[in-house]
Amino acid sequence: YYASGPLKRYPEADPHFGLFWMSDPPFDPQVLGEGVRKLYEAMSAFFGEEAGQYRVFMRSNPYVGTGGTGLARSFMFGYHAPSKPTVDDLQGLLSHEIAHTWPSMEGEHGDTAWYSEGNAEFYSLALSWRSGAIGLDRVVETMNERADAYYSNPYRGLTNPEAAKIFWTDPVAQTVPYGRGWMYLLQTDAAVRAATDGAESLDDVVKEMRRRQVAGESYGIADWLRLVGARIGEEEAKAMYDHMVSGGLLIPPEELYAPCLKVVKRPVRVFELGFARASLNDERIVRELDPASEAAKAGLSEGDRIAEVKDLNTARKTQDGTVTLVVEREGGRQTITFLPRGAAVEAYGWARDPATPESACRF
Repeated sequence: YYASGPLKRYPEADPHFGLFWMSDPPFDPQVLGEGVRKLYEAMSAFFGEEAGQYRVFMRSNPYVGTGGTGLARSFMFGYHAPSKPTVDDLQGLLSHEIAHTWPSMEGEHGDTAWYSEGNAEFYSLALSWRSGAIGLDRVVETMNERADAYYSNPYRGLTNPEAAKIFWTDPVAQTVPYGRGWMYLLQTDAAVRAATDGAESLDDVVKEMRRRQVAGESYGIADWLRLVGARIGEEEAKAMYDHMVSGGLLIPPEELYAPCLKVVKRPVRVFELGFARASLNDERIVRELDPASEAAKAGLSEGDRIAEVKDLNTARKTQDGTVTLVVEREGGRQTITFLPRGAAVEAYGWARDPATPESACRF
């Protein structure tokens, strides 16, 4: 990555952390920098690496939404200035990427993505709460957003190998390890706490995996199963893992966050474009349009040429998010907006117990 121009930095001098930018953003970069630095310090302390370094680079881009990529102990992200993103909007993105610095698993990406992405989801939220970076309302909101995304993913039932085959060709398939890994780790955390009468948790297993990695020892799936099995029993550990890998439905454990939160059923509609996803690739011609889909009802036709796609990434994250297509057909261009959702499916989330004080909450 190359940057040319008047580079700015927060803080002025820090051997461990730095936030860099050129164009002035619509949010206060110093507020963002201070929040991210505190979170980095909390995460690095948790993983026993206080002397490490981390750099965040941000840039304005013309595309709607936010996104970026992890680099060597750093992260580059872009934001859409006209959308006026806030510091709170960026908190989840950056905390997830910082968390990626530590937990990882030896093995093929398709076999281990659930671990790296699931841990980033788990600890970006848990450590944000423990460090005071976010409040309880935001924790519950984020948990329900992630649960909705997991249950409404059209590829939720694929096995890990099946999801891996389409990982790089479909952005929706790329999100499978996020929700699946996170939900499985919630179950593992609950099982370890129950089996050890609260003496141990997921933290102990993940830290030991990290220790093995740093020490140059093996830190693969077999090691994970052995460590979890030593706490909850080998058969139980293998059964839970196999269920996750096979694409089985994962339900939040009732006892994990009780009495602060209770698990509730909250059916969601599956994310569904209504036409072949390949239509958004090279040729960008609408193919295999379902006449009963929301897209068809909104006016999309088989054979339309897609000139522009708006809000696709945002629409995946919420049940009421719409997608806008600008299509070309005989007679000129037409703008079509629709709700990319199909049938409702069984899903779960969390609700706050108003009778429980916030001081009793643990994440």
